Amino acid sequence: MDHVVLIYGVPQIILSDCGSQFLSETFKSVCKLLGVKHTHSTRFRPQSNGSNERSNKGLIEYLRSYVAADLSNWDQWVQYAAFGHNTKPHSATNYIPFQLLFGRLPNLPGVLQRHPPSAFYVYDTYVKELEARLQSSYAMARQNLESSKVQNK
Repeated sequence: MDHVVLIYGVPQIILSDCGSQFLSETFKSVCKLLGVKHTHSTRFRPQSNGSNERSNKGLIEYLRSYVAADLSNWDQWVQYAAFGHNTKPHSATNYIPFQLLFGRLPNLPGVLQRHPPSAFYVYDTYVKELEARLQSSYAMARQNLESSKVQNK
């Protein structure tokens, strides 16, 4: 509710895998209450939800690049990974997911269009830390897209 419905509105259809969180009575009841049609992919066959699985793979690759060795801070990077994914062109559609959802290009902060951050940063303030994360996220998204294009050729 907090991260989808209240921001983007009620979806007409939800396609999910067969994870227990999607098969629970609570989830079924919420879908029924909101009038959402829920379908799920075939068990143990991720190919039936290939587009979503590929998106998840990209997010996992991104997170693997930034999380601590003990995996203790992965949750701090999820929103940045999602931002990078949602503001770069999709390799199959050549459209930016943000643009398809909202009908306009994202208004990216100017810090993403500057040169990469210098090697030495003093993170005394939230703004500097945010700037570095945004620059890094954007650069990684661009790099991953270019790599994907080369591999797909």
